[in-house]
Amino acid sequence: MDMVGWVIGTGTLWVLNAILVAPLASAIARKSLLKQGLPFSFNEETMKELDEETKSRVHRIVTRSYILVDILILGGVGFLAGVLFGVYFIGFSLKREGWPGMMMFILSSLLGATLHAAA
Repeated sequence: MDMVGWVIGTGTLWVLNAILVAPLASAIARKSLLKQGLPFSFNEETMKELDEETKSRVHRIVTRSYILVDILILGGVGFLAGVLFGVYFIGFSLKREGWPGMMMFILSSLLGATLHAAA
């Protein structure tokens, strides 16, 4: 795949993250944190007031929510793009939490493109 393919795949990842993954993951994390009586705030003043154990719990819930939503959305979009259009994506995530979703995006688009070619 040439450089244009990398740019398209990475751009698609970043756009999907901005319009779908981040807002949905935030809503899920907020609901989970509120259910457990934990604060949902990322400003430094609120986080400074929390003990280390609570900070760790908040970070763990937020990270797990993001990774789950990222995998589901990017996996679905990658698979649909592969099946419908016969294309596969290669992309790059700058965030550690984005790598599982990015890998699912790549693999599901490859699977979808393979199924498209076989049809």
